Amino acid sequence: MTVTPRPRGGRTPQTSVDLPPAISQTALVDRSTKQKRAIEAVLRNHQNPLTAAEIQGLALKEVPSIGIATVYRSLKSLANDGQVVPVEIPGEPPRYERADKGHHHHFLCRVCGEVFELEKCLEGIQKMAPPRFRVDDHEIILYGACESCAPKSQPAKRGGGAHSHGTEFGRISPAKALQQSNDNAPIRR
Repeated sequence: MTVTPRPRGGRTPQTSVDLPPAISQTALVDRSTKQKRAIEAVLRNHQNPLTAAEIQGLALKEVPSIGIATVYRSLKSLANDGQVVPVEIPGEPPRYERADKGHHHHFLCRVCGEVFELEKCLEGIQKMAPPRFRVDDHEIILYGACESCAPKSQPAKRGGGAHSHGTEFGRISPAKALQQSNDNAPIRR
């Protein structure tokens, strides 16, 4: 313990605790590394994107004291290092997945809330854009009921929601849906 001398003017002495640098830094690094390794293992062992809370719940098995703030700090660090990417789905908490998975899309089960990866991508996506437009990137999110939830859930009512591209008899292609939405779009002057 280091005690600073009492300054003139009668103030009380200030105290501070000085730990040897090797001990304090090693303890922090070991703890941080163990927690970060647990988070990396969770992401490595799960195919689907996970929320920070899901990551924390799974990492608690390895590091019982891991807190949600630590999970967020580690995810931020992993994202800054290019190892993790966020998966943003409107109206949902962000999910995270490894960055080495390449281009893919996602499916959100509206019954259980789980997000699944879709390995395939639409061919000819550029053709969906209006003439003389250039597509730089795209994201496609499918919504519905997963394999486990579909048998016990009712199909969503189809009837003209903003993102409903269904028909009374089944699905239509995204290109046809885009054409129909362009046909019904108000004319801008």
